[in-house]
Amino acid sequence: MDVTAENLYFVYEERKRIQSVRMVFEPKLRGFFQARFTIA
Repeated sequence: MDVTAENLYFVYEERKRIQSVRMVFEPKLRGFFQARFTIA
């Protein structure tokens, strides 16, 4: 849970710099929940 909180904090703090995210991996099952994203 700490990792999730840290990443949410990072995204919140960088929200003006980050314009979009790109999905780099999408599994067939539980697509969005286990997907991997990168900052575009």
